[in-house]
Amino acid sequence: MATKEENIQRLRELATRLGRDPDVSGSAAELSQRVMEWEEEAEAEHLPAVENDSDESIVPPGIGQRSERVLIRALRTLHICAIDPDSNRELDM
Repeated sequence: MATKEENIQRLRELATRLGRDPDVSGSAAELSQRVMEWEEEAEAEHLPAVENDSDESIVPPGIGQRSERVLIRALRTLHICAIDPDSNRELDM
């Protein structure tokens, strides 16, 4: 586990990469959590973007219909209607 000073230094490095002002206030645990979150964001920014130069849809036919359910992992903030897989009831998020 990194020390508070190491986490502050890492936050400053990540702030430069993400174009943010580093918030170095808080407890060691809060700083550690912030470092983990910012590292995930920095990693997500370096994922290759999918490019589609053609006019064809990259979504397979049938996807997006209300009867279709897909498990996803959000890399950014996501606003959706969620459905409980066991009861099929809409969840409040």
